[in-house]
Amino acid sequence: MQRARARVLVVDDEPTIGYVVSRYLERAGYDAEVAGTAKDALSSASSAQPDVVVLDLMLPDLDGLE
Repeated sequence: MQRARARVLVVDDEPTIGYVVSRYLERAGYDAEVAGTAKDALSSASSAQPDVVVLDLMLPDLDGLE
């Protein structure tokens, strides 16, 4: 029986950073999705229900701590 891959949501407003982090996670065996804004991250989190979120604290539309 194959184990389900853990889902990771990467939230970063710098596209290059989001891409690089998600690629490393995928190579390590995770399913990774990238969101560029807090609004997109909240939408993705509610639909995809990630197991973990890698979050940039300084986002343009909402503070990452909020």
